[in-house]
Amino acid sequence: MKVSNIMSRRHHEPGDRLASKERLSGLSDGVLAVSMTLLVLDIRLPDGLNAATFTTAFFNLLPRFLIYIVTFALCSSYWYGQHRLMDRMRVVDGGFSALCLLFLFFITLLPMVMSTFGRYPTVPLAVMLYAFDLACCGLSLVLLTWYAVFHRGLLEREIGYQVWEHALYYGLPTSLLLLCSLLALLFSDQVLPVIGGWSLIPGVIGLGRLIRRWRLLRLGKRPGLSDQPE
Repeated sequence: MKVSNIMSRRHHEPGDRLASKERLSGLSDGVLAVSMTLLVLDIRLPDGLNAATFTTAFFNLLPRFLIYIVTFALCSSYWYGQHRLMDRMRVVDGGFSALCLLFLFFITLLPMVMSTFGRYPTVPLAVMLYAFDLACCGLSLVLLTWYAVFHRGLLEREIGYQVWEHALYYGLPTSLLLLCSLLALLFSDQVLPVIGGWSLIPGVIGLGRLIRRWRLLRLGKRPGLSDQPE
């Protein structure tokens, strides 16, 4: 009887693990989709405008729209990183699920902190909350990747180092730049220079890409095509 129960559990275990992975992936996609949709709901013109006031109200809305573009772009990059990681997972365990939920927690805060920043763009605390949440999204994704890579048996193939390298070169620098902006606001209430510093994010990501390509070329690999362990 005991042998039969053990064989039954072994028979259903792969399917249960696969279902767990699919449920977690579905939850992640759903949370990210809803959060990214909520980002745009706060961008709207006030009611009761006439032809004379419409133009002024429209141009006053442009800063919020620019904040939305930045937030949507970063949220999209977080979705891509998490989706790329989930595609390479063989199974998920409790620790991975907990870290994934932590990542999703910070994602769900994005509509609130973006709305606050859009309403009070010159208030240091509003800027700090926005930058802190974006940094936490990136760092929690890096932590999630670290857990998947350095816990054997979770990844589908032995490509852990490449996945970890991708997180280090693309995800970590952006989060560190945002954290640096937080430190700057702790010593100064000048918001505009800090916000202007965020324009370095695309350059930081591009630099990470170049460093990774240079490293792969030194190792005799073709960038983007090598998923084999070193």
